[in-house]
Amino acid sequence: MRNLKIFILMICGLTAMASGAFADSQPALVVTPEKVSAEVQPGQKAKGKVTISNNGDIPINLKVSARDVKLLDETGRVEFYIKDTDSVSQWIVPEFLKVNLAPRSSKDINYLITVPKNATNKGYDGAIVFSKTDGDAVGPENDFGQLIFINVRAADNINPSPKILDFSIPRIQTRLPSDLSLRVKNASANNIIIDGTISIKNWKGVDIETTEVKNLIVFPKATNLFKWSWKKSHELFGLYRAEISLNIPNGKPVREDSWFLSLPFPPLEKLMDFFKKI
Repeated sequence: MRNLKIFILMICGLTAMASGAFADSQPALVVTPEKVSAEVQPGQKAKGKVTISNNGDIPINLKVSARDVKLLDETGRVEFYIKDTDSVSQWIVPEFLKVNLAPRSSKDINYLITVPKNATNKGYDGAIVFSKTDGDAVGPENDFGQLIFINVRAADNINPSPKILDFSIPRIQTRLPSDLSLRVKNASANNIIIDGTISIKNWKGVDIETTEVKNLIVFPKATNLFKWSWKKSHELFGLYRAEISLNIPNGKPVREDSWFLSLPFPPLEKLMDFFKKI
């Protein structure tokens, strides 16, 4: 029985987050890891685990269930539901259907994924979902959970390659942080999991800062949008090049770059804002 390969994502809600560049408030209920992926052949099983933590000061009771996942838009918003056919929710079985969390406590929940022998070789997307218990006044307003990306394929199946549609940053930067965006298209029927790096270089090609990006998940036959912010602790004037390099499993790295001019000067910032309004 193969263990589920777990990748701790640096993405919140499928929005990519560079290490050390972002600050998030700590919610009361936290799922770790937020997303996992598995390569499973038809007829095989895989094990997984999710940890649910209650960082609040009151006890919370939650229902646990398996659902299918649908991508709603490029930004990574998803919907939990139950498919009529090929439902991954029928493959995933959690060991608990309810969990009681005391204040400042955590609970590990193991689950088993059983892929049918007749499953088609393609990507399937599911989740372990936590919901408010019926009748309880305390609990989450919306369902949440761990996303599970499963690729079902034969051992000799070739990994698909994504296509970068756009990697951009505003050409003139008058304020920090500088926002970068990446749009990636996946024309295949499989989930694509990508690692890589983003580098900021000066006009001479000297690295100013490099950060890793991990577990960018592109849904099957979809386009996903990822965003980052470059937050330097000091203002930097000059011409720069943002470069992204994506490592494709069993494939050649995919690279793209974008030049921008950094002019973090307060009067110029106000002038640019003025012209945007007219």
